[in-house]
Amino acid sequence: MGGVGTSNNATHRWEVLENKTRICVAGFFISNHTGRARRLAAMIARKYPKEYETWFYFDSPGCYYHFLQETFDNVPFPQHLKGHDSSPFVWFETGKNVIEPIGGRSHFAEWAINRFKNDAEIVECASTDWSLGDICHNYCGAEEPSIVQIQG
Repeated sequence: MGGVGTSNNATHRWEVLENKTRICVAGFFISNHTGRARRLAAMIARKYPKEYETWFYFDSPGCYYHFLQETFDNVPFPQHLKGHDSSPFVWFETGKNVIEPIGGRSHFAEWAINRFKNDAEIVECASTDWSLGDICHNYCGAEEPSIVQIQG
């Protein structure tokens, strides 16, 4: 479903349940760093479903950048993230869809290592560089839409 414009309702995110954090990953539908961030987010949500859920948006570069501009135009960014213009972009949503920008794959991996320092599988995934399997993380459009919502 690549090429979906952000005006499409498919980019809608439901309200986050109380006491949960939604890990959101947006990026290019073919990208090694985006694929690794997706893998890490999915692993966290799978292992800790009472605390985390995921939401993904993957598209072409033009649609991805349009989505970022439309979504984060009025969101204050920490100084270290101003000007972030690569794929992926990771953020957390809590409560009434309060957005906390995290950054790219390396910022997300750093957060995961600190948060789950006693979980060897998560630390390994976050510490390991991308693999060939991370490049086509969206199954290249074969069986899965570019926007995937998994609600726990």
